[in-house]
Amino acid sequence: MFPVIHIGPVALQTAGLILLLGFWLSLELAGRQGARLGLAHDSISSAGLYGAVSGIGAARFGYVLQHWAVYRDNLLGTVALNPQSLDPVAGLAVGLLVAGYLLLGRQQVQFRLLLGAIAPGMAAFASALALANFASGNGFGTETNVPWAIELWGIRRHPAQLYELAAGLGILLIVWLAGRQPSSHALGMPFLLFVALYGGVRLLLEPLQARSVLLPGGFRAIQVAGLISLMTALWLLPAWTKKAHPKPTETKT
Repeated sequence: MFPVIHIGPVALQTAGLILLLGFWLSLELAGRQGARLGLAHDSISSAGLYGAVSGIGAARFGYVLQHWAVYRDNLLGTVALNPQSLDPVAGLAVGLLVAGYLLLGRQQVQFRLLLGAIAPGMAAFASALALANFASGNGFGTETNVPWAIELWGIRRHPAQLYELAAGLGILLIVWLAGRQPSSHALGMPFLLFVALYGGVRLLLEPLQARSVLLPGGFRAIQVAGLISLMTALWLLPAWTKKAHPKPTETKT
């Protein structure tokens, strides 16, 4: 773990720095993918920036609401930011809504075209998030004796963050290669691939997480969300593929 980088007298939070670099890379990949589709690079970058700012605010607000008992006597603490005090679900939802409104509502970008453009960026940011968690020690794994285990707080654990990083980079490669096919862009196929693969990764790797949010019945919330994402993407995939390759109409003689 390397939570802080010291540059002379300045101490930088490593996880925050990785997330910033990951966000820049995700915007750059989305912009380049969008340019291949005929979308303006600046339009995607601007929408992504506004979406990120809105998403961070929503992520912080969501976290404060969940832990209101901690902050109600210290209202100034609600504006303190660090990667561990954000609600990623609220942030992602609001960020995508704002970015989607700017691109779909104002600039009339086709919905599936937009999905095809942002898919590589989302895979890149998922990888950056895993690396940030490894740097900070957040999202640590369960106890194990496998040879590649890492020691954290006196216990040998699964390097769960590195598993997620490897999976994220693999998904990024698959999505990027799929996005090079012009027909797949228009239908948002790279986005469906990202949703299906990332949902499957969360479903498989979540049991290795030492801390998980449990639902009634003992089910892990992330696994349920991953299963729903995987099933939804697989359900949409045939329909979108069918529209990509319509059956030829028969001519009467």
